Amino acid sequence: MDENDRWQRKKRLNRRVFVPVYPGLTAWGTPTATTRYGPKGRFPKPRPSGLGMIDTNHTRPERAVQRSQPVPQSLAQLYVHIVYSTKNREPLLLNPWREELFTVLGGIANNIGCQTLLVGGVADHVHHLFKLARTITLADAVGRLKTNSSLWVNQTRGLPTRFQWQGGYAAFSVGKSEVETVREYIRRQPEHHSSESFQDEVRRWLADYEVEWDERYVWD
Repeated sequence: MDENDRWQRKKRLNRRVFVPVYPGLTAWGTPTATTRYGPKGRFPKPRPSGLGMIDTNHTRPERAVQRSQPVPQSLAQLYVHIVYSTKNREPLLLNPWREELFTVLGGIANNIGCQTLLVGGVADHVHHLFKLARTITLADAVGRLKTNSSLWVNQTRGLPTRFQWQGGYAAFSVGKSEVETVREYIRRQPEHHSSESFQDEVRRWLADYEVEWDERYVWD
């Protein structure tokens, strides 16, 4: 071999690109045949899922296990009886449309996931028995009931002044065995209030449930 041939061979050797060799692995970590990467960065299929690892099944075992697990649930059944009045206890809930208002209140509660059992009351206040949804707080539920129902009254009833509910409310938990008793109590509201005011009624309920209250902040 002359000098020119040796020089050409040396030139060809210098042009070679040496690429590191990584052992291929299956999804479960079993070694497979060695796989070489091409000089231009082309990867043999399947592509590696990590440094030195080739996932031949395209599925990570831990994810496959997760898919087989059941989805956890949160379950609840909470019966709530709420009571609130018109602003300053004005007798604005008139007979011609009072029942329609009760239907509107029941629909609003149902739309936020709080199944209505019964709505009733008289001219100056409302009683509402429903199941509290697990996805909403009691305060938010009552706020939506008041906001949307007062909007309905103001848009449809044509009252001479703007209709408002009182700012606060009273809420009482109801056991499943007491649901029918509370239903009957709400149905007989006109009879109850022939001899008892709204304020005396609320005081009695608060006392029965041993709730402390301040008269200065209960009525508005």
